[in-house]
Amino acid sequence: MKTKNTVSVSPLWEGRDKTIWDVFVQPKLSHLTIEKNGSRKKTDTVINQYKEIFYKDKKLNGRVFVQGEPGNGKSTFLTKLALDWCEAVYLHTPGHKATFTDVDTFHKFKFLFHLSLRDATCQQHEVIEMIKTQIIDMIYTGDKREEVFNLLQRIMEKETCIVTLDGLNEWTYQMKTYVLPFMANCHTHCLLLISTRPWRMADERIKDSEIDTLLEIEGITDPEELTKLIIISLQIGNDKTHDQFMKYVIEHQLMPFMTSPWLQTLLVSLWMNNKALSCSLTEINCILLDLLFKKANAREGYFIEGTSIPCLFNTRYIKPHVDIFNSLAAVAFKLTYASIKSLVFTKCDLSSYMFKEQIEFCLNAGVLTQRYRPGKASNDSQFSFVHETVQEFFAAFHIANSKEDILSRVLLENKYDVLELSQSVIYLCGLDCEKANKLIKH
Repeated sequence: MKTKNTVSVSPLWEGRDKTIWDVFVQPKLSHLTIEKNGSRKKTDTVINQYKEIFYKDKKLNGRVFVQGEPGNGKSTFLTKLALDWCEAVYLHTPGHKATFTDVDTFHKFKFLFHLSLRDATCQQHEVIEMIKTQIIDMIYTGDKREEVFNLLQRIMEKETCIVTLDGLNEWTYQMKTYVLPFMANCHTHCLLLISTRPWRMADERIKDSEIDTLLEIEGITDPEELTKLIIISLQIGNDKTHDQFMKYVIEHQLMPFMTSPWLQTLLVSLWMNNKALSCSLTEINCILLDLLFKKANAREGYFIEGTSIPCLFNTRYIKPHVDIFNSLAAVAFKLTYASIKSLVFTKCDLSSYMFKEQIEFCLNAGVLTQRYRPGKASNDSQFSFVHETVQEFFAAFHIANSKEDILSRVLLENKYDVLELSQSVIYLCGLDCEKANKLIKH
């Protein structure tokens, strides 16, 4: 298993992270049933034990899906599950608090492999190959890699294992012949635990028979507890309090955003930066990007009403670098509405839209992140937006800001993926209501 035990507590300060134990709040998980007509119905059955996830009628599940809207904590939940397994099976740290109390359930699983489907290439469709490139190749070199890979195959044939696959909606096989990563039939003792956005589960190619258990994560059980933990993590003194923040949230009608860990983290960060917020999700994203641009260059400039999209009027640091902002929007649009959506891209992809200095600006700002691939040249390093929803916001901004009618092209390329457009439609409603209505009517 390969994973990290830290999470970011602010999108505004790069490197400001804490261990998951310092900020983790138990997720709200519930069962969904699959009716005879194929419809999915939410139940009142709340998950309180790991065995409720791993087993069904005392039989080991083959595939468990955890669906949830963006920012609701799917990735953090899978990472925490992996760390709970480590503690239960190997580490036994005194005082460790697992997500659920039945940690003994983990003793039945000899191995756990934690994978990011975002990091799987579009040429990969076998789970075992993903384990090789994401875990084995990161640890071993040379002939040792092949030796360990052969051992891995024997392990997965004989031992009971958990394989967590984070972000099904972020993976598409290039030939589109596989809608799910493939697990060999001989790996009968392996449980696949897959997280995804709900729209991906609406794909009719995912057969009901391939879903042993379907769960929904609706955020966290105690949003106020997360708020307290984030505030403590972000300040040195005690000048900001949880009560002050909650009063601000209520006065500005921001409560609907509090169930999402990502949005809550964002709101606390902006509030602690003394930024005035409205109940507009679009404006919140603009303020976030304005502060990120300030990190790279604090030169000020203002948009004149009538010359740009209204949500930019209250920004102070985007205008001097609006060409970079527009280039990011073009990149996001291309990656989001390509035939195969991509959340990970190369410097070559960026170079078609941006100069080297502009790319460096985005990295310094924290709008883009860069990860180096072991054994690869720097030009092959991987880039991504700070969060998937930020990429979708930029894509919606490109549609709203474009003088051309690019909606027809969007609809033509995505006519079978209507639900995948939902987040961009939400942003577009705040950016250009007329274009959003046109898109909704189609």
